[in-house]
Amino acid sequence: MLGLMQLGGLLAMIAMTYGPVVGLLGLLNRRDRRESAMLGSVLTQFASPNFRGRIAAEVRCALFSRRSVVKVKALACSRD
Repeated sequence: MLGLMQLGGLLAMIAMTYGPVVGLLGLLNRRDRRESAMLGSVLTQFASPNFRGRIAAEVRCALFSRRSVVKVKALACSRD
């Protein structure tokens, strides 16, 4: 019985030590996947050869919320 309590304490210590790190890495992974998916969907809208080298897109996603910002900049384009 004493061995099981020591093993449980060891597992709790490991979970408290590495749990936040694993959780943060999971959040970063989810944010990066969301940014990649949004950038891909924006770039498919500007897939025409006329836009190559003239459009710049920037995507920023928040880490702890689903808020996202997409900036599209037109470079060397006329207003028409």
